[in-house]
Amino acid sequence: MSASVVAIGGNPQRTRELVAVLHSQTPLFEKARACQQLGEIGTKEAVPALAALLGDEHLSAYARSGLEGIPDSSAAAALRSALGTLKGSQLAGVINSLGVLRDARAVGALRSFGENPASGVSKEALLALGRIGNGKSIRVLRRILVGGPETLRADAAAGCLLAAEKQLAGGHATMAAALYDAVRTANVPPVYRGAATRGAILARQSGGVRFLMEQLTGGDPIVREAALLTIREMPGPGLADALNAEIVNAGPDLQVQLLNALADCHNAHSIELLESKAHGDDPMIRSAALKVLAGFAGPAQAGVLLKVLLEDRKADETAMAESSLEHLESSAVDDMVLKELRLAKDAHARVQLIGLLERREAMNVAGELLSQAADPDTTVSLAAFQALGFLAGAKDIPALISLTKACKDEQVRDSAEKAVCRVATSTGSSQAAGAEVLTELEHAVDPGEKIAWVRILTSVACTNALPALEAATKDSNEALAAYTIEALGNWPDPAPIATLLVMVDSAPTPKLRQRALASVIQLAMVAVDERQRPDEAVVGWLERAVPAAQSLAEQRQFISILGRLKRPESFRLLSRWLDQPGLQNEAGLAVVQIAPALVDSQDSAAVKKALERIAATTSNADIGAQAAKLAQSIHKN
Repeated sequence: MSASVVAIGGNPQRTRELVAVLHSQTPLFEKARACQQLGEIGTKEAVPALAALLGDEHLSAYARSGLEGIPDSSAAAALRSALGTLKGSQLAGVINSLGVLRDARAVGALRSFGENPASGVSKEALLALGRIGNGKSIRVLRRILVGGPETLRADAAAGCLLAAEKQLAGGHATMAAALYDAVRTANVPPVYRGAATRGAILARQSGGVRFLMEQLTGGDPIVREAALLTIREMPGPGLADALNAEIVNAGPDLQVQLLNALADCHNAHSIELLESKAHGDDPMIRSAALKVLAGFAGPAQAGVLLKVLLEDRKADETAMAESSLEHLESSAVDDMVLKELRLAKDAHARVQLIGLLERREAMNVAGELLSQAADPDTTVSLAAFQALGFLAGAKDIPALISLTKACKDEQVRDSAEKAVCRVATSTGSSQAAGAEVLTELEHAVDPGEKIAWVRILTSVACTNALPALEAATKDSNEALAAYTIEALGNWPDPAPIATLLVMVDSAPTPKLRQRALASVIQLAMVAVDERQRPDEAVVGWLERAVPAAQSLAEQRQFISILGRLKRPESFRLLSRWLDQPGLQNEAGLAVVQIAPALVDSQDSAAVKKALERIAATTSNADIGAQAAKLAQSIHKN
């Protein structure tokens, strides 16, 4: 490709090929794509072919797109020529394209369409004149804006706004300002006056601040709103000073709007002003100031926000201050909150401050939180233990245990226990914490206190405490024994299983035996799911426990576990339920699940017979079909 072809962005050879497509009988889709490609790489040789399609119902828009992209004056000439031959949407489209090309030679023709509401394309013509935006088109638009038919003024205003943007972008700020002012003062819908106000402010450049302030204090709400929105486009110290000065003298409604404007343009004095207004008497102004301040506050504003948090404010104001304080990244803020907590007397205030420290994930505050946890006020104590669970360290565990022991309120003690467990787990101190709690358990006399220590020991899974916990399952106090048996069912591995199996057989009461069975089932399920023990070991546990299962729910749990253990012993245990009403389908499915692993075992004949029985008796067609198929695959030994 030659350098001259590259310079104009055209490809003569490809242009000829694409023009041939337009002249052919190819489908519309291919012709449409050819038009688009000509707009990308076409030369002026493509103009006649594209112009011929401007009146085509299906391809007109594609042809215009192609002409808009060809960098040759003949493209615009072809569009101008089509103005006299087209109507309706095709004519409107051509006018739009002339606007896109900013074709100055089309102004005369566009004027005739724009001045005539009956043309049906006056709107498109006026907008195109605005995009052209030269002196001649601007005169047409301004004349219609001021003295044209009322039905055309809004579109003329839109055209003037387009022309003004072009003038401003081209560095002609004075001309742009004049156009914006013409629209601002014309009898047009408010939306155009608002847009013109924004443009007039920006076009005035150095004089924009004073003009903006004039619009803010005017009586037209549309203009005022436009001016407020424009503030974010021209921030600077001069504007911030002007806003600050105006706020002092403004009425309540305007004050709120001006305070909101400080979010986009403020200086040091603005922040002082916001802090002052955030503590004023007018709730509307106070809320607005606080919202803006909270939006960009830094550590320097923490004191103001803390004051708001601790005052008797409306819920929304408190929430704004709290949210802002929560996200301020500075240890100095933690120190300020901690200081306020030490000084606070009101319980509600202390609860708020404790919660704030927790959400801030504050460092080095556990000492004060431990003091607050010992407070006789339940709400304070609960909040402190909640926070300690996340903020305390391993070194604080002995103090937490001591506080737990001293708790008299059941709810507070529960919170304290959870804090001990959470800290022990999160800091990797489970065994050390467990050792201290184990000492407390060994010295405890009250069954209720023993249960509390058992709860912690089982929660942190202190392995050294397991012998003492197993002993507690045999305690003469049934409540303690029952709780310990149940808690051991949540042990992370099957270590307590032997003790629990003994309790299944020999616990002194039916209630304890039932709880022991539930814990055995739970440990067995986890052992299978997590592959904690060999299958034969788990089956051995189940063989011992199955006879104790009395309810259908318990038996279903056993069936579920056995269906995952592909062992001959599993099959033998499952066989007992194949004819039991209410369990036939579950047991049948479990046998079907393990049967493939038993086809070559010494039980294969019994398995085949069981599968045949399942196929003949089950009420579940899918299970029956699977059982029959498996039975056929097994050859009796």
